[in-house]
Amino acid sequence: MLEVIMAVFIGGVFFWLLMLTDWYFHEPIGTDRTIWLILIVLLNVVGAFAYLCLRYRYNRRRGMVLSALSIENQQPIAKSGGI
Repeated sequence: MLEVIMAVFIGGVFFWLLMLTDWYFHEPIGTDRTIWLILIVLLNVVGAFAYLCLRYRYNRRRGMVLSALSIENQQPIAKSGGI
């Protein structure tokens, strides 16, 4: 029974750290970022699960759109003829 409790605890900590890392790298700077940090830190796994349900996919879609836009806006590199 102790092994099960420890496995759930370690899994919860891993999930919490994963969502905290995602928040750090993908949440845009602003008031929402601060609110999500407070929720994730104070509510632990429950806050991380709320972040997963409400923001994780949104940030993934936004990231894909931004990367697609940056690829489209890149200027082709001119090839030099050499010297």
